Amino acid sequence: MLKYSKCGSYFTAEEYFKYVKSRSDSAVEVLCERCKRDAVAEEIANVHFRDIVLLYNLLYNKGDRYKGGIDIDTNEINLDWNSKDAVSRYIRQMTFKPFGVDGQERLLKSRVLVVGCGGLGSTIAEILVRSGVGYIRLVDRDYVEMHNIHRQILYDESDIYKPKAIAASEKLKKINSEVEIDAYDTDFNGATALRLIDGIDLMVDGTDNFQVRFLMNDLAVRFGIPWIYGATIGGYGSIMDIIPGETPCLRCYIRDMPAPGTFDTCETGGILSPLPNIIGSIEALEAIKYLSGNQETMIKGLLFIDAWFNSYNIVNIKRNDECPCCIQEDFQFLNLNNPDTVSLCSSDSFEVFPYVMDSINLKSIYDRLKEVGIDVSISPYLLSFETEGKRLTLFRDGRAIIKGAKNKGEAKEIYARYIGF
Repeated sequence: MLKYSKCGSYFTAEEYFKYVKSRSDSAVEVLCERCKRDAVAEEIANVHFRDIVLLYNLLYNKGDRYKGGIDIDTNEINLDWNSKDAVSRYIRQMTFKPFGVDGQERLLKSRVLVVGCGGLGSTIAEILVRSGVGYIRLVDRDYVEMHNIHRQILYDESDIYKPKAIAASEKLKKINSEVEIDAYDTDFNGATALRLIDGIDLMVDGTDNFQVRFLMNDLAVRFGIPWIYGATIGGYGSIMDIIPGETPCLRCYIRDMPAPGTFDTCETGGILSPLPNIIGSIEALEAIKYLSGNQETMIKGLLFIDAWFNSYNIVNIKRNDECPCCIQEDFQFLNLNNPDTVSLCSSDSFEVFPYVMDSINLKSIYDRLKEVGIDVSISPYLLSFETEGKRLTLFRDGRAIIKGAKNKGEAKEIYARYIGF
């Protein structure tokens, strides 16, 4: 059945098309005789006739049903998808038979957390927003810099020094205003994670460090929330789908936290511009498969890609009978207290946390620093200044990123000297 009128009346497709007056490039008009009023509802007022015909064919082509099957006699499709443009917006992906109208409806009702809004995360978020995921929550602790622009596709030069989560949210809302987007410019750690996963159907990895990934894995297993792991460096990338109770978890594959220096970072190993887009796109595709009810087509194992030498391999990952997470249920990363200082992707960059995470008065700190002659800039989200050959960027939750420090101790000293614990 098709619901297309604000009056709440339901019509079969045959009844619907009985009242359609069409012109090839003009809006569709529908006369609702049951409620004796014009039913050119705002939701479909500008849908082109060719898209309505495509939708009809999707639902009522009895000779070629979708894999997985849509019951064309009883399935109810609600065309009130928040917007008059909804059918036209998603018609091309609904035309793909394994996805169909049912997949789109599932997507529109889904809630996704994207952790990290850099190279991977910005690609993931953009694809999911364009595809029509109903709600997306973005989390990132960092801000946009010039060296991000070559690979982090949501950002341009006007976004430099904006928090990535905020800049991404602003761009994404322009792409699809019907998707609900919340942005959090904060760190994803044991102290913040529980509120950030609240009400989420799926987590997608857009991060650049194993501590956050191990935390996401703990959360997934502990609370039964599926997540998609993704990583990239240089010309390589990998993806793994983790569904608690059905697949191995990340720690079946990587049991222990890698020691510092085990793997290259973006600074030491570099990264090619297309790689985050390739890996992030596949992560987004896996998310769409899961959310649309097509889990049987998801990657089985770990997909490893060497894009430079054109190799694509799936590695079989077996559940580890001694896995500390999914077997022994030791959620050590979930139980970690808020860290005081952590190293970032760049070898001379550190994130320093106050002893109590709380909203701070950036303007007051700005005024204090200006009084002692420090050249400081401020925005609604952060303040930033250079001193002693280091750049300190202070966020509104009290965190700071310090670039140019030799070690964690020096980073904490800079924070204490200019901000205070």
